Amino acid sequence: MCKIGVRIEIRKFCRIYGVLLKENWHKKSEEFDIFINTTNFDNTPVSVMEAMALGLPLVSTNVGGIPFLIDDKIDGLLVSKANAEEMTNAIIAILNNTYPNLAIKAREKVTNFSWENNKEKWFQILK
Repeated sequence: MCKIGVRIEIRKFCRIYGVLLKENWHKKSEEFDIFINTTNFDNTPVSVMEAMALGLPLVSTNVGGIPFLIDDKIDGLLVSKANAEEMTNAIIAILNNTYPNLAIKAREKVTNFSWENNKEKWFQILK
């Protein structure tokens, strides 16, 4: 458990990766507890959707199309861009289990985006 005001040594707990193959992304996700997205703009946040599908609770800036994907405090936490205090507080809220169903709700949401759940709709449109 973390409390607000406790300084967390980020270098011990965070890893930043470049582009990963799907298999590596799945394997790496098992090693971590939270996905944070600190972008200043993003209209189709595929990495956020992938994190949701992997069952990671997430904190993201509320820019671009992200607020249309994430319902704040339901399936993720949204913070203002460039606001380190909001980001820190949101991460601490996840560590303190303030929103225990974030990852479950996020996974449920993105499951609806799968090809299996949408292919018939596409077939109807393309007829």
